[in-house]
Parts: sequence; structure tokens; C-alpha cells
Amino acid sequence: MENQNQPQFGVPIGLQYRLAVADAVPSSYNTAQYLASNASTFNSSNNTIRINVSSGAFLDLKNSTLQMDVKNTTSTDAVFLDGGADCSLISKIRIISSSGEEIERVEEYGLLSNILDQYSASDGDARIKCLQKGAPKYNDNTPAFPAASSGALATGAKTAASYRTGISVSVENTLADGTANKSKVDLVGVGGIGYDQRQADSLNTGVTRKYQFGLKCGFFNPSTNRLLPPQTPFQVEIQLRAAADALVNLAGSNAVNYEVSNVELHIPNVVINDPQYMNLVNQRLMSGISMKSNSYDHFVNTSASGAGKDVVQISARARSLKGLMSVLRVQSRISSDDDFKISKRSIQYINRFSYKVGSQTYPLDACELSTDVTAGGTAAATRLPNAATADLNVAEAYNHCLKLFGNLNNSNANCQVGVEAFAQSENNNGAGILAISLQSFSDGSVNSGINTLNNLPISLEVQKTAAANAILQIDTFSVKELVIMRDANGVLSASS
Repeated sequence: MENQNQPQFGVPIGLQYRLAVADAVPSSYNTAQYLASNASTFNSSNNTIRINVSSGAFLDLKNSTLQMDVKNTTSTDAVFLDGGADCSLISKIRIISSSGEEIERVEEYGLLSNILDQYSASDGDARIKCLQKGAPKYNDNTPAFPAASSGALATGAKTAASYRTGISVSVENTLADGTANKSKVDLVGVGGIGYDQRQADSLNTGVTRKYQFGLKCGFFNPSTNRLLPPQTPFQVEIQLRAAADALVNLAGSNAVNYEVSNVELHIPNVVINDPQYMNLVNQRLMSGISMKSNSYDHFVNTSASGAGKDVVQISARARSLKGLMSVLRVQSRISSDDDFKISKRSIQYINRFSYKVGSQTYPLDACELSTDVTAGGTAAATRLPNAATADLNVAEAYNHCLKLFGNLNNSNANCQVGVEAFAQSENNNGAGILAISLQSFSDGSVNSGINTLNNLPISLEVQKTAAANAILQIDTFSVKELVIMRDANGVLSASS
């Protein structure tokens, strides 16, 4: 029988003085550098980089970084990176075991990396990624403010000021009082555009910069931060993009080009200096171990020009399919070096969407949205939303994105995309995507995605608007559980 005199309360960790801080197992730490086995000056034609990794230490994959020198070899013209060095330049990453088995493949890696930067990173992350890889420096968060007017100016100086922002403009009229040529100053602010693709690094012709950034494929991001055991060799294969698909030449007319050199993979190495503990670890490794992470498969489709219903088939096969996200872009822009095509996209082409897995529709009632349906999308340099924007409806579609990336109803949510970028067109700073989470539970403690290994039909159903006046390319990424196994001989294999 429960003791009625026993206090019925929980003790906060701040009062649990019995807890002690334990020393870690004796160890040493350093960062090893792994060079490209086919070291060269790489470009869009010599575009495959291979890095072999083998170590007698434990490898901290989560904190590894890829380093490279990027040079603009375009004749005369400066170029922009499209979302950062990895987003612009990397087309595909493969992880290959010592037996030659493909452990992981991420197609359209740069596009995926940019989406993850935009939808799962904070403003502080933006400053870090600017330094690491030349990603956009900051969001343009200039606040909106009402008009302020000086009235007609007589001789002398007058100002127009906005009290809330502190912004002011001063003009001096040197004409004599009473003349007909008086001046007037008006000041108004509609607010900043938010996520701004042009804040990415720009390189003049001949300029080289060194970047070093983390990798987003599942192999380098194990869910439990588990270290890769010693004597587990693998190869990283990186494929670079065609130059026109990678860089942006806004001001010039020359065809863009680039070079990548001095490629290194930096991985922290941890050596355990306790022989007794290492004997226990080696015994455990003889039984084989496994790690899990999130990985991504890529599917590409097109949709013909014109309004109306369209159905896109997605052959996503996974033991645990956790979610889907789709990118809509005008196909002709994807290989145009005059455009941002990796960090820009738009949802203005549709006003209704749902994903279908088997016979089940997600969400149960199709998600409806409304933004500008002008042919081709909102015209360049036109702001959205503003006081004249009627019937804007993007909150539900945005919330589906937040749930997929773990930011819905999270007080510490990390997302760089606000209403302007989410609802805008490719002509401006559009960065909206379609997304759905398929997990029953989202706390990460269990895998609760949908098993689609039995060839369940999967599709995206959309209702296109008049904005879709050109052929659209629809890139869909599936989010899936990836399990990586290491056998007693140190050979890796994978299942998903």
C-alpha cells in the first residue's frame, strides 16, 4: 500500500545533488584530412571527385566538413553562387563501401541542401553559412512603416521622418520663398523582402575563395551522433554541376564557368586510450552494429503549360517513408545562367494539392492555397503581400512544411522563409515548396513512417493556375529512414 506520508512530487534536476559529473573514457582527439584520390582541378566537364576514407580511429562524421577552392573562370563577368558553394556546385553525392556497395545516393544534392538551409536554419545559421560556403548573408527584414511627408519646402532644410523606424530623409531647397518651384519629400516603407538570394557571395572573374561546410546526406548525420568505428573504410564520390546550372550571371552576357581545386574532407578522429575498454568495444563490433539516419531520394517530372489538374507519379520506396516535398520551377530557367534556379522556386503555379499513398490522401482534405495567378507569376520588382493583395491563403501549405521539418508549434523554430518568399514568384525571391509529413509520431524516438516497399502507388495531385504558362519541372524529394550496418570485418551495407 502506498505510504500516504510520502511526499508526492518530482524533484527538479537543479536539486538532484546526487548527480555527479563523470570523466569520459581516456581518449585523444584530432582532425584528419582526406584528399581526393583523383586530385585535380575539377570543373563541369572533369566533374567527379573521389575521396577514400580509412582510419584506425573512431570518426565523428556529424562534425566533418568538406573543403574546396572555388574559382570564377567566366570571361570578364562576376557571378553569384546560387544559395552557397555546395548548393551551386554539387549535383550528386554517393557513399560507397569497401566492397563496392552503394550505401547512399543523394541526387540533386545542391537543391536539397538549399531547401534544408531555408526551412530548417535560423538567422544565426545564415551568418555561419555565409562564412562557411558563401550562402546569403541575412534576410532583408526592414520593417514596414507608414508614409511620412515634409510638405512643400520653402528655403532651408526640411525632413521627412518615420518615428517607429528612425529613418529620415533630409532635403534642402535653395530657391527663394514664394517661388513656384518648391520641393517635397515623401518617405514610405513597405518592409523588406525577407529571404534574399542576392545576398549570396559574388565572385569577380579570376577570383578564388576557399569554402568549408558540412554535408547533409544521411551517412554524415547519424540520428544518435554515433561515431563510426575504426577500420571501416568507405569512399565519398561527389559529382559537380554543369556551369550554367550552377552559377548566376546577372550583369554580364558571357557564358559562366568555374574551377574547383584542393578538395579535402576533414573528419574529427577520436582515439580511445583505454585498452580494457577497447577490448569490450572490439568484442561488440564482432557482432556487427547499425546506425540510422534520414536520407533522401529524388524524383523528377514535368507538367505541361496551362491551368488545370495534373497528377505526378512518385516511385518512392522505403521501409519508413517519413515525408515528401516538391519543388516547382519553370523548366527553361533551370539551365539559364541568367537566373537563380536553385534557391528560387514558386507555389504560385497551383491553388490546390494533395499527396496520395495507396488509397489514402494526405492531407485528408486537399490543401488549398491562393496567391498571385498572373501569367508567369508576380511581375519582377512587385511586392507581395501588400495592402492590395486580396485573398492570400498560404498558411496551411506553410504549416505542412513546418511539420515536415519539425518546426510546427515549436517555440524555437528555425526557418528563414517567411510569407513574402513563400508566396512569391520566381521573378522575385520565391522559395515556396509543397510538403507533407507522413509520420504518426514526430518526436524522433521511433520510426513511424509508411512502409512503401510493397509498391504502393504514390502521387502528387495538383490544380494548376493561370500562372503556369510554361512547362514546369517538378522535383520531389522523399524523406526516408536509412539504416547503415557494419559487419565484423568493417564492411558497410545499408537498407532503407
